[in-house]
Amino acid sequence: MTRAGARCLALGLIFSVCAVRWAGGAWAISLAELQDGMRKSDESVGSVQFSFIQETRSTLTSEVQVSSGTAYIRRPKQFRIEQVYPERQIVVSDGKKLSIYTPRFKQVIEDSWKRWMSQNSFFPGLAGFSGAFEKLRVNYAWKIDGECGAKDGGGIRVRLSGRGAESERGLELCVDA
Repeated sequence: MTRAGARCLALGLIFSVCAVRWAGGAWAISLAELQDGMRKSDESVGSVQFSFIQETRSTLTSEVQVSSGTAYIRRPKQFRIEQVYPERQIVVSDGKKLSIYTPRFKQVIEDSWKRWMSQNSFFPGLAGFSGAFEKLRVNYAWKIDGECGAKDGGGIRVRLSGRGAESERGLELCVDA
């Protein structure tokens, strides 16, 4: 194998990591190296913006709900989620109060951050921000599962399967080039 070049990659969440791409298209990075890069970024990143597609599967029925949009997160607990599908909604929080605006109804619903977080299904383990990586490392089994995101040269697909209380949850992350 010959080395084709090095790239710094940004994970579409709170983390970033550097990896080396080898001729033949495989990423020459171990799971431990990937996790180490993510842990270091978790300690230093103060804000991030990313697009998301989230699938929520019912355990009682086979129904799948899909939502998508853009998230803007700033530590320690500030964020804005602009959901565009299936219905436009804007969710904002300052870490104390949470507001959800639904343009179709011209309505704002307010709640406490603490209460919303206890029922949160938006990127489990991440929306609490502080110690996000450690929560993912402990609560999920990790697997590097090929490439994803052909845009800008592709990236690394990482699948996380929930353990214990998180056993019903899973995440698929794409570390984009």
